[in-house]
Amino acid sequence: MTQAKTLTEHLATYQKSGAVAAQVAETIRNFVTAAITLEAQIADGFLAAELCAEGESNVQGEVQKRLDVIANDCFLAAARKSPVAWLLSEEFDQVMTINANAPLAVAIDPLDGSSNIAINSTIGTIFAIYPADGGHAERSFLQPGSNLLAAGYFI
Repeated sequence: MTQAKTLTEHLATYQKSGAVAAQVAETIRNFVTAAITLEAQIADGFLAAELCAEGESNVQGEVQKRLDVIANDCFLAAARKSPVAWLLSEEFDQVMTINANAPLAVAIDPLDGSSNIAINSTIGTIFAIYPADGGHAERSFLQPGSNLLAAGYFI
């Protein structure tokens, strides 16, 4: 029976398979840090802020919760520390350029299930990492799923 690996162990092995793998591993590590930061704020709940307070509407017409904005800010900061060219977030009305010369494009829902905040039910983050399509932000997100480099969900 094979012993299970931690994410840290898996990423350390994975990043040895090439430059792109190392860049994906770096991005995932930065996103893990953002998820831990976000989790701490969620754990503080109403002691820290009105996390389910309503604000602006996002591009889908859904009313953003305060925690939607906090989550988006956490993952935006993580993307800026990563080799990410473009970030496509449910909270943005268009693709955001992070570093157009970087090799990766990330699509993310920073806080999936935010309507569950008030009832203390499951919320999380969904993300997908694609190779950036050199100079074409939108095309980077219109690739076939077989080009996907990594995807994940923090709960």
